[in-house]
Formats: sequence, structure tokens, C-alpha cells
Amino acid sequence: MTLKIKKFRVKSLLITLIIILAFVAVGLTTIKKYSFAAFLKSKGYTLMSDSGAEATIRLPKGFDEVRDDVNVGEILKEANELSKVEGLDFSSYLGKEVTLKAYGLENKEVQVVGIFYLGKIVGYWEPSNPIWSILASSLEEK
Repeated sequence: MTLKIKKFRVKSLLITLIIILAFVAVGLTTIKKYSFAAFLKSKGYTLMSDSGAEATIRLPKGFDEVRDDVNVGEILKEANELSKVEGLDFSSYLGKEVTLKAYGLENKEVQVVGIFYLGKIVGYWEPSNPIWSILASSLEEK
């Protein structure tokens, strides 16, 4: 009888722990999205509903890399210069796996792009050309 009670308690504890971890994971994902929204709001922007796109990519090791005949290094170098104007320099994240997020804005006719490393925003800019869809597909993990 004691053994059955202990097994039941352990099983209940594990199920409870899994449920709590699931809620924490969902909460963190929501917080990260709202953190980017709050960051953009501080710049005077509002995210357009259902306008987001996201990809996990590995940044090239340097700004001289070419992939699939696309000079992704040069494109990222230009983006990093724009990001530096905003106070964010993502050059120390080259060669690392990051999340690239793009959103439309309600009060502007452009998209904004953010680079996140472990949930922290490390780069941000407003792209001036539509090359980003080509770049994202060139960098996506395969």
C-alpha cells in the first residue's frame, strides 16, 4: 500500500512539473514577443497584427560570406551598420544560431527586422530593400 502511494505521488509530481514547465515555456515565448513589441513601441512603432515572420538561422562567420550566389555577408554588414545606429551591434554573434524576426508596422510602410540570440535582441533595423526573404532562405538551417 505504501509503495502504491509513493508511486502515485511521484507520478503526480512529475505530471505537475511537466504542466508547470509547459506554462513557463508558453509564457516565455509570449514575453519575448511582447518584449520586441515593447522595444518597437519605445521607438514609436506599433506591430501590425499577424504580420510576423520568423526563421532560425546561422549567421555567417564573417561579413564576406557568399551563399547560393547571394553575398549574405555584405547584406548583413549593411544591416549591422543600420543596427549600430539603433545602439545594437550583432557582429559578435557571427557564426552563431540566432532567430531572425520580421514584422510589418501599423504606422509605417516598412518592415522591421530583429535578430535575437537566446531571446535577447542583438540587432534591429528597417530594411531598405526586399532582399531579406532571399537572405533568410539562404541562411535557414537545412
